[in-house]
Amino acid sequence: MNKTTKELISEYLADQTKKFDLVHADAFTTVAISDALHISRTITSQYLNELCESNEVFKVKSRPVYFFNTRCLNQRYGINVENYEFIDLEEMVEFLQDNGQLTDVFAELIGHDGSLKRVIKRCTEAFNYPPNGLSFVIYGNEGTGKKSLAKLICKHSILSKGILDKDAKIAEYDLSVVDPLSIHQQLQDCINANKQNSLCIILSHFEKISDSLTGYLIRFFEKKQNDRIHFIFLSNERPDDYLPSSLGKYIPIAVKLKDFSERPKEEREGIIVELFRKEAANLHVHMLICSNVLKTLSNFQPNQNVEEIFKKVKLICAQAISNQKSDTVTIHTYYLPEEMFESLEISSENISYIDCDTYTKSSKISQFDELFTSVIKLCVKKESNLIEKYRSIYDLIVETIMSTSRNEQTLKGTEATLALIVNQVAKKHFINIPGNFTFVVAKLMYIYEEHESMFKQHEDKEKVNIETALNKVKRMYVSEAMIANEIKSLCMSNLEKEIPGIVQVIMILTIAAYNAELNKNKTFGVIICHGYSTASSMTAAVNSLIGAYIFDSIDMPVTTTVEEIRATLRDKLSRVNAYADLCIMVDMGSLENIADEEFTKNRNVALINNVTTKMALDIGYKIKNGDPIDRYFIDADKNYKVDYAILKGKKKDVILFTSESGLQTSQRMADLFADSFPEEIPVDLRAVPFDSLIDDINELQQMYNILFITGTDNPLISDVVFIPLEDIVTTTNLDLVSSKLNMYLDDNNLKQLIINIRTNFSLMNVLNYLTILNPKPLMDETTIAVEDLQKRRHVELEGRTLVGIYIHVCILVERLVTKTGMIREDSATEAFVKEHGDFIEDIKASFGNIEKHYSIQIPDSEMKYIYSFIYRED
Repeated sequence: MNKTTKELISEYLADQTKKFDLVHADAFTTVAISDALHISRTITSQYLNELCESNEVFKVKSRPVYFFNTRCLNQRYGINVENYEFIDLEEMVEFLQDNGQLTDVFAELIGHDGSLKRVIKRCTEAFNYPPNGLSFVIYGNEGTGKKSLAKLICKHSILSKGILDKDAKIAEYDLSVVDPLSIHQQLQDCINANKQNSLCIILSHFEKISDSLTGYLIRFFEKKQNDRIHFIFLSNERPDDYLPSSLGKYIPIAVKLKDFSERPKEEREGIIVELFRKEAANLHVHMLICSNVLKTLSNFQPNQNVEEIFKKVKLICAQAISNQKSDTVTIHTYYLPEEMFESLEISSENISYIDCDTYTKSSKISQFDELFTSVIKLCVKKESNLIEKYRSIYDLIVETIMSTSRNEQTLKGTEATLALIVNQVAKKHFINIPGNFTFVVAKLMYIYEEHESMFKQHEDKEKVNIETALNKVKRMYVSEAMIANEIKSLCMSNLEKEIPGIVQVIMILTIAAYNAELNKNKTFGVIICHGYSTASSMTAAVNSLIGAYIFDSIDMPVTTTVEEIRATLRDKLSRVNAYADLCIMVDMGSLENIADEEFTKNRNVALINNVTTKMALDIGYKIKNGDPIDRYFIDADKNYKVDYAILKGKKKDVILFTSESGLQTSQRMADLFADSFPEEIPVDLRAVPFDSLIDDINELQQMYNILFITGTDNPLISDVVFIPLEDIVTTTNLDLVSSKLNMYLDDNNLKQLIINIRTNFSLMNVLNYLTILNPKPLMDETTIAVEDLQKRRHVELEGRTLVGIYIHVCILVERLVTKTGMIREDSATEAFVKEHGDFIEDIKASFGNIEKHYSIQIPDSEMKYIYSFIYRED
């Protein structure tokens, strides 16, 4: 349908207003509009006045008059301009700068929030560096967008009130076309003509600088009589290759722009769509692009970067427009230039068509972003069944990956090499690897690399959570983390590719999910032999016969020094459980010189020489069976004719967690406490049974140095400090906690520990973590019941006691619901019932709603416990 002249004017202004940059307004005058649409100025003026009367167009009453689309101006700057009148353009621009929501001037650059983000930041900081800015070089191959970036830097400086004022002049010179002998005179003439306002000179093809221009610039920078003159240099070559040091010292910064083929995939696609969108606007058509065309062009490696791509786009559009039969033009695969069919990627995916006007980043990438976020949240949260919940996320990751093409050649190469690495590591460690593991990891690495800028944004936003998640799974799954780290190191050595942190988390959790019985030995074995493969051969044979990864090996030439062996051993130990004991077996030499205090700091070390395969096999089975280190060498001197020694490490520090509700609740407390540490420290966090703790305490004290015990009930052990859980919740005893851990954490980390404890051990968070029941309604019911009981008993519980009874009652309800960890009735219970019948009646009355809501009945033994809890301070 043909549009009226009035509609064409309205559309023109809408399009131009969307592009308005607060600097260039030439397109908004009557003359410019009539020239652009090829209509008379009289008709143009008539329709503009009609559009102004209907408020569709907004007028700035200056000379010349400027016209803007009202709706677009309001939307672009988030303000209603209809209520204002401006006498000139300068007044309107100043108003919009002060009151409007200005968009980022760099937003028109594809990749401004991705691969160009750091470049833009560095350039704008240098250009506006106080007091008068710094000169710099932007370099890169032809067509990388150097000039566009330079102009936007100037525009940004004007709008952000940097070193360029609002009337600044931007002058451009190209050293590849101007006379090299006269360029310095042209520059001086330009400077002389712009003495009143600030001036930025953009000098292209700086690599063609002549000796005379070099001398002129050196003299200019030495004198720098006018601080309002600024330079941006653009170069196709690295400035270090041609710029003399005498001039280079005045141009201290150089930034590089990547080639089109080096940009992330979503940026390459965005550039291509934008080129088609501009052509569609020029042709006044609606354009759809075939997914094959977008993929082929984005994989193309042009010699002239975007300029060459732009030529291809124009050629394709010329063919498409010749076959146009409607207002919508579809760019089909067969419009591609013939030479590009050689690089056409064969795919089994269905063809789709991308609308230039509504194009957004791939929904598949958004899916991965969401899946990564799900994994991070799962790890950061205090989940007791983390692996079980992770399995469902992993299934979604696999499903999403398998629904995408796997024809990319880069992916195939990565997958093949990664398969060799994973198979080698799996064989060495005797672990199960799911069949799709290699492809999943390779595909995640490929997607991350192709869409680097988007995932980098995700990383920046989630940096703390990703680090927290990675540290947590490394602590929870020590053996799995060691295996994943080995794969990561081999990947870097062989592919020169880094595995992103979130992919490392996925690898560790996947290995853990498929190796529930993975050997988590309390002892790490090392066989050390002279020769180039003696130890490794013996280790491979023993591990194979045992069917588990028990020993690692160190092969050493005869000339190897003890310090070199110790350094190698230290490196191996850095990748295993920091608390595992160590069994060192050597073929000959002095045992005492291998292990020193560094190795016995947090572990026991067993040393034995004259190692044989039979001996290693015998001790390997003992390690696998979990025998204590003292039993490794029983009769060893008779059976093997060897020397051995056991170096006892100091007792490990431990914090004990206990609860009358059972080990599960104790372990949840330990996990919550572990998540509060700002860094890993060599202190064990051990959940212990409440009922048998008094009987077990002597054995525990022989094994450990107990820093303190914490939990929901006091086990009454006289020589060990007990910190009630309610004291931690109410932060009553956090100074005591700090004093027990100050040997491991500095002041800053101690402060962070306290902050983390206050966050993690809030009452609702504790209840949410310690119980399987919905904590909010449970807490609401408990609060009402406890308040009623206080009124009936005429008591007023103080803070920590009140928090303690809240915790106890909530855990009590869970124990009654799950029928676990019940307090047994005894003779003391019978005596309590006889003596405190009134208290029992009050409990029944106050807790009646809880019993009814959860279908439970509070037994007498539990009432006795509540009584002792309330009146324990009397």
